[in-house]
Amino acid sequence: TVDWQWQNAFLDYLAYENIFDTIYWSINPESYSVGGIYNHVYNPLNNTGGWGTWEVPDQRKLDLLYSFRNKDPRPGPVVRGDVNSDDTIDIVDALLTAQYYVGLYPHPFSTRNADVDCDGSVTIVDALLIARYYVGNLSSFTCS
Repeated sequence: TVDWQWQNAFLDYLAYENIFDTIYWSINPESYSVGGIYNHVYNPLNNTGGWGTWEVPDQRKLDLLYSFRNKDPRPGPVVRGDVNSDDTIDIVDALLTAQYYVGLYPHPFSTRNADVDCDGSVTIVDALLIARYYVGNLSSFTCS
């Protein structure tokens, strides 16, 4: 559990510093310090024959990395519609929101800023509302 506390704290630090373009885990299952993304059957005490055998990825580690992809950039004020935190609300924000909705997970991306209808989730409706705001068919979002 101490390792997972460290992993979560480290990912929080990376998100706070707006560092989303790095990986720190080894893919190699024999990595001494973190064990790698893949599981393996090697055990130096009772199964020395499993050295170099890669099994399925460690789902807990993958889930943690996927959750990192969804973290908001550096904490700050919520600016509904400005999903990439570039201080403008434009068609790129609408496109990034649509990409997030279909599972592409763009970066940088703020889910707080993308939820412009404040229903607690980012949907294609949010992307359409941001696009309407950009072209002038909407003067404000329902929540702020």
